[in-house]
Amino acid sequence: MDNNDNGKYHKTAVVTGAAKRLGAMMAEHLAEQGYNIVLHCCHSENDAAETKQRIESLGIDCRILTADFTSENDVERFIADAKSAYSHYDILINSAAVFDRRSIAETDESALDRMLSVNVKAPFQLIRGLAPIMNGGLVINITDAKIEQPDHQYAAYCLSKNALSYLTVLAAQEFAPSVRVNAIAPAYLLPSDKLAAFETFRDKIPLKDHIDTKHLLATVDYLIDNKLITGQTIALDGGYYSRRIT
Repeated sequence: MDNNDNGKYHKTAVVTGAAKRLGAMMAEHLAEQGYNIVLHCCHSENDAAETKQRIESLGIDCRILTADFTSENDVERFIADAKSAYSHYDILINSAAVFDRRSIAETDESALDRMLSVNVKAPFQLIRGLAPIMNGGLVINITDAKIEQPDHQYAAYCLSKNALSYLTVLAAQEFAPSVRVNAIAPAYLLPSDKLAAFETFRDKIPLKDHIDTKHLLATVDYLIDNKLITGQTIALDGGYYSRRIT
């Protein structure tokens, strides 16, 4: 399908891991701005269907494409399907991620491969595969503010997100000037089941302000609007990790 309807150009975005939580919020936010959405999910088909329904209620086209990003072949199939859906993309948000609390000693080969495949290799393939049809476009990689203070309890996760941060710089260099590549590194944005830990973290933020998803969405807008920004990572942590806590 072309990006044009009766001569009118429709902006288009791919958001991975967009069935729920932050990915869904970013997909819906872009839809509100008129972007047609390719929504990636792996196993959360019901959540993806609900997100698609909300997006389509805005009069926006939304396609759900499923893929298991632990599989190189599945990622390549996803890229081919995305290219079949639209001829050009304005935005790619690499939001899909896996998160495990495991030290080096606790991380077996399978867990390491899974973390690196989803958090680094899939974004690598997606940028490589979609950049040629993103002239004037923007890639946003979602990393993690935690990488500023490596934590051995999350060994493979920190390793993978650090690699994604480095990939951001490499891709920004390679695909300029036609494609800009940046990253957003959030701290806690959604309370997990460990609410006490979330509240403790929030109390330690130097800016003494609640880190909210509105800040993430505002940063997405900033990166879209400021055409001079590429190869940068914006940390959304209220200054927490700048304290270099030990």
